Amino acid sequence: MKAAIITHYYKSKNYGGNLQAYAMCKAIEKLGYTAEQLCFTSEKEMSSEIPKQEKKLKIKKLKIAVKVLVYNILCFVRHPKVYNMLRQRSKAVFMFNQNVIPHSRECYKESDIINSVKSYDLFITGSDMVWSPDMFSDTFFLNFVPVDIPKFSYAPSIGVTSLTDKEQKIFRSFLKSYQAVSVREHNAISLLKKISPVSVEWVLDPTLILEREEWDEICSKRIIKEPYLFCYFLGNNIESRKSAEEYAKAQNLKLVTIPYLLGGYRRCDCNFGDIQLSKISPPDFISLIRYSEAVFTDSFHACVFSFLYQRDMFAFRRNAEDRWGSRIYSFLELIGCVSRYCDTHEKESMDYIETLPKIDYKTPFVDFEIIKKKSLDYLEKNLRKAEETIENNEQ
Repeated sequence: MKAAIITHYYKSKNYGGNLQAYAMCKAIEKLGYTAEQLCFTSEKEMSSEIPKQEKKLKIKKLKIAVKVLVYNILCFVRHPKVYNMLRQRSKAVFMFNQNVIPHSRECYKESDIINSVKSYDLFITGSDMVWSPDMFSDTFFLNFVPVDIPKFSYAPSIGVTSLTDKEQKIFRSFLKSYQAVSVREHNAISLLKKISPVSVEWVLDPTLILEREEWDEICSKRIIKEPYLFCYFLGNNIESRKSAEEYAKAQNLKLVTIPYLLGGYRRCDCNFGDIQLSKISPPDFISLIRYSEAVFTDSFHACVFSFLYQRDMFAFRRNAEDRWGSRIYSFLELIGCVSRYCDTHEKESMDYIETLPKIDYKTPFVDFEIIKKKSLDYLEKNLRKAEETIENNEQ
C-alpha cells in the first residue's frame, strides 16, 4: 500500500515543516508501508468555499504582503549581505527537502491533482498548519480524492481558538468523507468535536513520534565548539531578544542566531547574535539545539527538539498579538512546562526567567508517553483499516 501525504512540503523553507514531513514518511515506513509527500503548489490564492467578506480580508492581506515584498526588495538592494545569507539558507533547506524526504515525481496543481489518484492507494492530510482558516484550500481537505479511496488526517493544525459558523460548515462538509480525523492541538478537539461527522482524536506532531535515536541518524555534527545559547525567533519581539542577550551574558555564553527567518531584512535581526548563521539545513537546525546550553524560541518545533534533546528552553510570543501561541502552550502543557512559556511582558524579563529551575528530564513524562502511544496506535490502526478497505474494494 502506497500512501500520499499532503502538507506544506513543496519548496518549504521552514525547518519544522520539513522535519515533520520527513518524520511522517519515516513513521509510516516503520509500520511496513510506502509513503511520500505529494508535491503540490496552489495556483489560486483562495478557496472557492471561503465567504466573500473573508476573501476581501485575504485580498487586503495580499496587498500588505506586496508592500512588504517591495520593502524587502529595497532592503536587498541596500543589504546585499542579507540576500546572500537568505540564498545560502534556502539552498541548504532545499537540498534536504529534495534529497532526503520521499516525494512525488510530479508537482500538481488544483487543476490536475486528481491525476495523482492513480498513483496512490491512500491519502493522508499531514501535519502543520494545513487547516488554518487563514490559508484554506480545498486540496488540503483532499476534496479531489474519490469516496472509494481511504483517507484520514494525522495531526493537522487549525491554529486558532474559534471558528465562525461558516468555517464550521466548511469543515463539516469536507470531513464527512474521512475515515478518521485527528488534530495536533488539544483545544482543536472542542472546535471540531461537535461538527465533525467522525470522531476527533488528539495526536502528537510527527516529529514527536520518532525516537531521539532516529533523529540522531540525520543530525549534523556539532557546529559551534564553544558553549552557546541558541536563539530561533520567527517573530519580531524585541523583549525576547533583550532577554536572550542578558541571559547569554549572565551565563557567559555565545549568542547564536539564524537571522531573517521570514525571508527578508528585519532591523530586529540586524545586530542580534554573536554568531549569525546562514547556510543551515534541517539536520544543522537539530544540531544547533542538541549541542546548545539552552534555547530561546517562539517556534513550536524548536520547543519540540529542545524537549527531545533535553535542553533548557524558554518559549516566547512572536509579537504582542501572537495568533500561533496555542500550539506552543498545548505542547508545554503536555510535558508539564507551562511556566516556560513567557507570554506576557512580565514573563519576558530576566527577573522571571531567573526564577525558573532547570527542567527535570530525569522524571518520566507520563502524560507525554501516553499520548505518544495513542498517536502511534492511531496511525497504525488507520493504516490497517485503509488496507482492509482497499482489499475489500478489490474483491
